[in-house]
Amino acid sequence: MNPTACPNLKNEDHRPRYRGVGVVVVFLVVLNSLFVTSQGQETDVKLTEQVAELVTRLENEDKTARREVESALIELGPRILPMLPEPARTQPMWLRVGLERVRQVLQRQKSAASLEASRFSFSGKVTVNELLTQLSQQTENELDASTVPDDVLQREVTIEFKQTSFWEVIDWIEANQPLHYAKLSKFTTRDERHAAITHLHQGPVRFEFSRPTSKQLFGNDDEQLWRVPVRVHFEPRLRPLYLHWKGNDFEAVGYPANADENPQEIKLPPFNPASSIELAAERDQGGLVTILDFTGPREVPLKSIELQGAFDLILAAGHEQVEFDLSGMPAGVTRRVGPASVELLDLKRAQVEVFDEDETRQEDVLRVTLDVVYSPQVLSAFESFRTWMFSDPIWIETAKGGRIEREPRFETLNQFPGEIKVAYHFDVSSEALSGSRLLYRIPTLVTRIELPVRPVLLPIAVEADK
Repeated sequence: MNPTACPNLKNEDHRPRYRGVGVVVVFLVVLNSLFVTSQGQETDVKLTEQVAELVTRLENEDKTARREVESALIELGPRILPMLPEPARTQPMWLRVGLERVRQVLQRQKSAASLEASRFSFSGKVTVNELLTQLSQQTENELDASTVPDDVLQREVTIEFKQTSFWEVIDWIEANQPLHYAKLSKFTTRDERHAAITHLHQGPVRFEFSRPTSKQLFGNDDEQLWRVPVRVHFEPRLRPLYLHWKGNDFEAVGYPANADENPQEIKLPPFNPASSIELAAERDQGGLVTILDFTGPREVPLKSIELQGAFDLILAAGHEQVEFDLSGMPAGVTRRVGPASVELLDLKRAQVEVFDEDETRQEDVLRVTLDVVYSPQVLSAFESFRTWMFSDPIWIETAKGGRIEREPRFETLNQFPGEIKVAYHFDVSSEALSGSRLLYRIPTLVTRIELPVRPVLLPIAVEADK
């Protein structure tokens, strides 16, 4: 971590002091927050008006003038995507084409930005709970502190982070607090096992390498297997789909134990160089776990292994959120987002069978049927990985702001090239639908990126030396 970004942990007296001053400070913070919010809302209104005025000018029949307007819209950046009108048949053809060009460029910009590491800046004295809250808000990464002891959350720390990456902040938290970042964006209590983990960052990804261990190879008296466990964490805001690599995408060398200061390195070939491995990232899994296997001479004990290579990551880099107003039980409503369209085909009450351990019962649910279609221009990118589309996040937001998740089971009605029809079930009453919205989060760009693993030196596990 950059030395300027390294905060210092200090033990503080938690007893309340200078209460009057505290009230004034809180009042000023709230007042400033209201002022900033008001300014932000005013800016959004002006930007919306500016976008609407430019869209009107896109109806100009002069091609050169339209291209200048498209450039002006693109210069405003991806933040205007929600402000662009959806294409409609009543619009002139050149308006629809121009808006689609602008939308595609802005979506690519937004997707490229999402592949960069999130940055965090904050200076001052805060509690651990406030630090986690600020980190989550600034980086748009949801963090779950529900399992963290309250006495840890209330500890005060003095920090100074300046454009520090999300994973560097997590590293600092783990180094200075009895916490370990685990799957599902949760923190667990740190123990001795976590001290043996080596971390490596690559943009929005963190690799966790456990210490290599050795195993005997059946029927092979000359070689032994060296196994390196790896967990790949992604910033929670991202949605990885698949992690892919081949056996010969990684190379390793071993350094003998009990050698002199400049030991001769031993090349460790991959155990199965022709293998091709692909791991599917389940929704909310919070980390992909795999093993890299190499072979080495059986009679030579090692003190460390250095490895390097690269993974291929297939990632849903761009997302858009589709909304349907559920008041009045609508159907036949279509929403278009970038290269995809989502149609709410049907919305009705239904009786479904629910299987418990010792009984089967009928349950009344809301059955929501969607038709998701991708345009032919992006069909090849999406079609190879169609199955993950069934795990796209979908939920109901009630009029009071509550969130109702779908039931685990769903019905696959049809699958066609570039299209799926699927029915989801929700445990929600008809009365609760008044003023509610159905929200569906859909990928608008699937991309493949390389995740290089730069050389990392891993000490051998104690068990391997026995």
